[in-house]
This record gives sequence, C-alpha cells and structure tokens, in this order.
Amino acid sequence: MAFGCPEIEASVGAGYKLLFEHGYMLGFDMAPDLLVVYEDSGEWERAIAPGDAAPPPDVGPEAPPGRFGWLWSQGSRSEELGLATSPEPMRFDAVYQSFPSAVMVGDRGNMEVTVLTADQQR
Repeated sequence: MAFGCPEIEASVGAGYKLLFEHGYMLGFDMAPDLLVVYEDSGEWERAIAPGDAAPPPDVGPEAPPGRFGWLWSQGSRSEELGLATSPEPMRFDAVYQSFPSAVMVGDRGNMEVTVLTADQQR
C-alpha cells in the first residue's frame, strides 16, 4: 500500500498507550490527537479530547484517567472497548506521522511501528 507523501513533519515526543479489553488508545504530548483502535472490528478513529479533560463523575471508578477516560465515556466507546486492563497509560518514546492514506506511530524504545490505514478509519 502506498501512503503518499507525509502531510506534515513527523512529531517526536512522549506517547501513551492504554490497553482495554477490546482495543487500545494512543495519546501524545506533542499532538492533541487520541487514536482509538477497536480490535474486534479492526477499525480506528482519531479524536481530540481537551488536555484537562476528565471522565464525568457519574461514570464510576472503572473509568480510565484524564482525557483517555473522558473520551472512553463519550458515545459507545466504553461498550466497544470494554474496561481498561491497567490503571494508567504506559509511556513510550513516540514518533507520530500522518500520511494521506495512513497514520504511523513508532515506539522508539522497542522499534515497533503501528500503521493505521484510512480504509479502516471511522
């Protein structure tokens, strides 16, 4: 698959990954985006949660922290993702790059690359 030319220069900084029963979320210090990956369907979405966002108080103690929890509580994400499998997101050294037909996220520590293609984007 051809991704095309990068849309902007790659961003490098801290990334955060929060695992759920049926997927995961990726967040970044250097970009406002949160990427939500639904493992059951193979689909993903890009969303923006306010940096100071927190889950609503009526969600309960099972809500993930901060902006991850805020986004998890919106729409049907909590049902689709299930519960978080750890109390806090895991930090990693990230490279985040957007292309016309994909988004790539690299973990510089373990040399893994996640490619999310536009044809699977919600």
